[in-house]
Amino acid sequence: MRFNLAAIPYVGNDSWVESVFVDVRKPLQLSRCPKHSAQCEFGALFEQTSTAYLSENDPQRSIQLKLEIGDD
Repeated sequence: MRFNLAAIPYVGNDSWVESVFVDVRKPLQLSRCPKHSAQCEFGALFEQTSTAYLSENDPQRSIQLKLEIGDD
């Protein structure tokens, strides 16, 4: 098989990339998980499962966990 190839010149702007990497790195360096948005399905799942698990084992820890999530 043979294919015809052509290089199409494209001029782009990648000046935004470095600042995005810096912004993405910030939450990864936190000692605690950042607060999840109301639309975050993972955050809702985490909240429900951790609260259920901890409340079965120690009711005071479930209250403490709720206070610590989102604190920077």
